[in-house]
Amino acid sequence: MTQKIKNLMWVLATASLVACMALPIENEAWLTAQHGGIVRDKATGKPVAGAKVVLTSKYASSITAETFTAADGTFMVGPATRQAHSYLVLPDVKDGVCEDTLDIKHVGYVSEKRDSSIEANKTGGVCRNLSRTHEIELQKRP
Repeated sequence: MTQKIKNLMWVLATASLVACMALPIENEAWLTAQHGGIVRDKATGKPVAGAKVVLTSKYASSITAETFTAADGTFMVGPATRQAHSYLVLPDVKDGVCEDTLDIKHVGYVSEKRDSSIEANKTGGVCRNLSRTHEIELQKRP
């Protein structure tokens, strides 16, 4: 092979590598698991409609997802995600555990806070595809 062809191949290989490195990887990082369940009145056991449920990642407190309970007291919230364009895909959480907090609030009831800790996945993002079901009882304010 002539030196000109070798140089051209080296230039093309280098240009291809640089182009690939310059393109960001689109990555939706799950910073929380998905949470669902039901909110009930502690005294009567009846569903509590319209309770606000806020899900927060313990690792990125500015990342939240929220919803309100339906007429039957049920809810589904999350995952809280961040859209990232990065050159490296980094783990979502630390220490192989997906840790979240649920805050449940409703006028006339004492607020409830639940911490959740789930052993993390080994692939596909640490919190990705994790879920937890909750039965939450709210106590009426005195």
